[in-house]
Amino acid sequence: MSRETKTITYKNGEKEYSCLFAQLSPSKSLKFMMFLTKVVGGSTAKVIGSLNGGSIQDLANINDDQIDLEKIGDAIFGLFDRVDEDEVIEKLNLLFSSVSIEGEQLDVDHLIFQGQPTLIFKLAKEAMAVNYSSFLEGISSAIKKLSGKIKKAQDSKDTQKEQT
Repeated sequence: MSRETKTITYKNGEKEYSCLFAQLSPSKSLKFMMFLTKVVGGSTAKVIGSLNGGSIQDLANINDDQIDLEKIGDAIFGLFDRVDEDEVIEKLNLLFSSVSIEGEQLDVDHLIFQGQPTLIFKLAKEAMAVNYSSFLEGISSAIKKLSGKIKKAQDSKDTQKEQT
């Protein structure tokens, strides 16, 4: 069995860089997965708990009046309370430990990121896709459903305010 890899070319100014994304070792993969769980787990539980019924199965069948926008907002802002800047850099470097750029191991301080800090998150997304694609597909599907329902609930509340 071989490690999954993916090669993507990114442009920084006039220079193109070839990035090779490979799967993390099992121990590094678990370590990063635990970090993700720590960061998003509590907030996800708060969002689900704010729904009437309070279970993940209720997410697909939730009605607009069951969404507590204030609790969901608190849960989203709570994501930023669970981690500090140094830990984010440490974990991104862990995630990038299986990524090479032009044959050199990628890290957060690589020159490709100068003047393009958001590129860090684009490359992190690619590395996560290689390592956690099935896990992320499930989360992405749930987030899309919830996002649509939150927007619909907000629109409904705005309409009610306009009518009063």
